[in-house]
Amino acid sequence: MAARVSDGGFPFPRHPHSSVLGKGEKRNLCVRNILLPMSRVGHILVFPQACNSQFIFRMVRFGSQAMLAYLSGSVDFGEGSAKIWRRRLAPFIQDHLGHRAYDPAEDEKKNLNCDEIANFRRWKMTDLDRFRRVVRKIIAFDLDVIERRADYLICYWDPDAARSAGMAAELAAAHRKGLPVYLIASVPVEQVSDWALGCSDQIFSSMESLKAFLSARFCRDKQAQLWKE
Repeated sequence: MAARVSDGGFPFPRHPHSSVLGKGEKRNLCVRNILLPMSRVGHILVFPQACNSQFIFRMVRFGSQAMLAYLSGSVDFGEGSAKIWRRRLAPFIQDHLGHRAYDPAEDEKKNLNCDEIANFRRWKMTDLDRFRRVVRKIIAFDLDVIERRADYLICYWDPDAARSAGMAAELAAAHRKGLPVYLIASVPVEQVSDWALGCSDQIFSSMESLKAFLSARFCRDKQAQLWKE
């Protein structure tokens, strides 16, 4: 028996068995002396429940943490524009959807020490080995956020995106993990890389069309009403 699990962020109550599973982990749950398969997908615990001699799948959201959107876009190029679109979108994600947003361009601290934060860009010209070690820390940190914490990824593809190797890695990581990938293309779709298109689940021509889609799918008022029904 199989079930398709939605990533819609329903406000399910915490279940006493929810803490026993790691992300992506599967185990058996003993109910009335019957072993039933349990699995965790993202922040959702899925297990079949005996009811009137039939098994139904119940979904339980883990804890009280809101879903996390990872904002992927050019960081090294585009100067200030690399942060502007994130600053426009993050308040909508937080205030309207009730989700969290992680902005890798805004988070300059990550897992770096003070010396690395202050000097690593200069080391690109003066100490390449040292620069490489710092960048590897940044790569590991950002990909860990995608692999362990994010629930979906939003990518902004602008004229500078093709020059960003980091975006391709982030898109691939999210795609391989099975996270929904939503791509905003500010350029004609034929100018978006094949790799990015292949990793994307939905493509939008504007930020407003993405917001309308996310509102229909994730709006907390709507999800609360569905739960009541």
